[in-house]
Amino acid sequence: LTALSRTLATFFEGRVAELCQHIETTYKVVNSTYADRVIYGVYAGGDDVFLVGAWHLMPQIGALIRTEFGLLTAHHPDLTVSAGIALVGQKYPLYRADAHDALDNAKGYESKALDRKKDAISFLEEVYPWHANDWHGFTYVQQWANTLTAAGKTHEREFPMALLSVLMSLETTRRIEHKADPNAKVGSY
Repeated sequence: LTALSRTLATFFEGRVAELCQHIETTYKVVNSTYADRVIYGVYAGGDDVFLVGAWHLMPQIGALIRTEFGLLTAHHPDLTVSAGIALVGQKYPLYRADAHDALDNAKGYESKALDRKKDAISFLEEVYPWHANDWHGFTYVQQWANTLTAAGKTHEREFPMALLSVLMSLETTRRIEHKADPNAKVGSY
């Protein structure tokens, strides 16, 4: 038990920083205009990690952490990774970011087909499992993040966060309306 605890601490306190550096290096090579760091490790201790970074890179680092963790644990079903991603503006007070709710949603995930709990990521207010049988849902989200980022690049500028917030607000409204009346015709935005 002590060896497992040390191994997990080494992974989350050390290897995760290396993985963040890998994502940053890859991102900077593709986008040479970025000289500053794009992912910051705020806290790492035990099996907890708190990262801050560019919204479209967080799913990538999450997937990389999950893949490496699976290799470390030989994909043992009782050792899982749950991740919650909250989107906030650059000037938003970090202590008020609602990442804890996103993490709780991911931890609340339950796969009846695989009899597995947790082991999921919450991104854009939706929970996606990590495991291969349901991985397509998260891959779909990553593709949308890449598409939105590419679409927003004009003259070396990033996708505007304000537009993403509007899109998320519209989707939240649509979900609320659908819950109220599942038979109602859903409009397109």
